[in-house]
Amino acid sequence: MRTKKAYLVIVILLLGSLAGNRVCAQFTPGDRLSELKWPYTTNFDFEHGNKGFVRLVGADTPKDQCCYSIFTGTLQEERFRVSANGTVSIIAPYTYTGGIPWGAALSFHMASHTYVGGIICTDRKMTVSACSGIDFWGSAQNTGTPHFSINSDGSVAASDAITLKVGRNGAPTIKGETAGKWLRIGGANGIALWGNKNMDDEDSPHVLIKDNGVTIGQVTNSTSALNVGGSIAAETDGIRTYFGKDTDYDDAWIGTSSKHGLYLGANNSSCMYLDTSNHIYMGMIDTFVAQIRQDLKNKYTLFVAKGVLSEDYGIGPKSTWSDFVFNRDYTLKTIPEVEEFISENNHLPDVPSAEQVAEEGYSQHDMNKILLQKIEELTLYTIQQQKEIQELKTELNNLKK
Repeated sequence: MRTKKAYLVIVILLLGSLAGNRVCAQFTPGDRLSELKWPYTTNFDFEHGNKGFVRLVGADTPKDQCCYSIFTGTLQEERFRVSANGTVSIIAPYTYTGGIPWGAALSFHMASHTYVGGIICTDRKMTVSACSGIDFWGSAQNTGTPHFSINSDGSVAASDAITLKVGRNGAPTIKGETAGKWLRIGGANGIALWGNKNMDDEDSPHVLIKDNGVTIGQVTNSTSALNVGGSIAAETDGIRTYFGKDTDYDDAWIGTSSKHGLYLGANNSSCMYLDTSNHIYMGMIDTFVAQIRQDLKNKYTLFVAKGVLSEDYGIGPKSTWSDFVFNRDYTLKTIPEVEEFISENNHLPDVPSAEQVAEEGYSQHDMNKILLQKIEELTLYTIQQQKEIQELKTELNNLKK
C-alpha cells in the first residue's frame, strides 16, 4: 500500500512540474537533466521518498517490455507508463459511463484545485482546452507575443498579425491586424475563390487571380488584366452603370440602367453626354444642355458644339421633297409678288429669316427642300422668260419683213 502511495506521489510531482513550468517541460530548452547522486541506495528512499524518489526499471528486461507503470487496481487498470524509449503514456480505463467511453486525460489545476486546462483523448478525437486561451511558440522564446494563439473567444491569432474568427453576423472572418501592411495571400498557381461550398467538388472558381490577371466567372480566353464572364454593374449613390449584353439582341451594351445620363470622356474632360431622353450632346455638359429649348430637343436628337467636319454625309429619305413645284396645280408667285414680299420681309418667300434661324436653327433636310424649291421656281421663271423672249423675237422678225 505504501508503494502505491509513492507511485501517486510521482504522478503528482510530474503533473505539478508540468503545470508550474513555463513551457510544459521539466526543464527549459537546452537545459540538461541533473545527474542522480550515487549510490542510489544511500541517497534515495524507494519506499517513502524522504530523500527523493528514484525508480530503476528493466535492468535485465527486454527493451520492448522495459517500463515503469502505475495501476489503480487490477492488471487491466493501468493508468500511467514510462517506457524505456522515452514515451510517457496516460491510459484510459476500460469502463464506460453512460455509454460514453472515458478518455485518457492530462489536467492542470491551480493550488486551489481550480481547473485551468487540459488534454483529453478518446477514440474519436483529441481535445485541448484552457480557460483563458492557448499560446504556442516555435522557438525557445515563451514570453511576449506568441507565434500562435487560440483565444478564449474562439479566435485564432498568428503573431498578433492575422486573426481568424467568427466575425460580424456570425460570418467566418480572416483579418490582418498589422497597421499599414497588406494581408498577403498567394498560391503557386494562383488564388481561387468560390462564393458557395463547392470548392471541394468543382474546378471552376467564381474568382481566379493568376498570372497578373483577375477572372470573374467563366471566360473562354482570359488574357486581359480583368476578365469577366457575364455583365458588370457599378452603382454609386443610386446611379447604376451597366456593362454587358443587350437584353434584346446579341450585342454589347454600355450605359446606365437607372434614370441618369451618361458621360463619355477623355483626359478628364467630357466629350459626349447622353441624356435620359435618347439625345446625344457632343462637346457639351449637362449645364449647357439645360439651356437648349425643349422644342428643339423635341425636334432633334443630336446636338454638336462648334460644328461637324466630314468628308461626306447622307440624309435619310423623308416623305416630302420639292418636286411639288412642277405639279400643274402649283401656284407660282409672279415676279412682282416676289419683289413685294422681299421688300416687306427682307427674305425670300418660304425661306426662314435670319432672326428665326438664329433663334431656332434649321433642319438641313428642310433647308435643302426649300433651296430646291427656289431652284425649281427659278427654272419655271426662266422657262417663262425664254418663252416671252422667243415671242418677242418672232414679233421683231415679222416687223423687219
